[in-house]
Amino acid sequence: MSFNMRDLLVIGVLIAFSFIFSTIKITGNLTLELVPIFLALFVFKDFKAAIIGFISHLLIASMSGFETYTLIGHIIMASSIALMLVLASLLIKKFNNITAFGFIFMFNVLVVPLSVYLVIPFSLDQYSSIFNNLALSTLFNL
Repeated sequence: MSFNMRDLLVIGVLIAFSFIFSTIKITGNLTLELVPIFLALFVFKDFKAAIIGFISHLLIASMSGFETYTLIGHIIMASSIALMLVLASLLIKKFNNITAFGFIFMFNVLVVPLSVYLVIPFSLDQYSSIFNNLALSTLFNL
């Protein structure tokens, strides 16, 4: 679990790209903020992608003023994203990239919103809206 200067530089650049891509709206809420995070997963193939995902999510949420959820909700969501990336990196090492893509899609669409639901309950209508946006966004970013 060591970091060299190259790793720290790549982590910083990918976090910056994730933030920049989050400000570019393709259509509606569809952005490319996850592309650098998924790229990190395939570059590092270890927990470093989880660090990038966690920090990127909290940075993007803080710059938007935590408009959707509270700070606790965003910390839980960032932790869920980090867990997803750690598990996906294990799947990449054990199986292949396609398995990891499928896992990422299912985890990001089902588990991440449900983890936030534990803190901030929302209705089935709100979940279907979140589901549609997350499914489209995740497919677009993958």
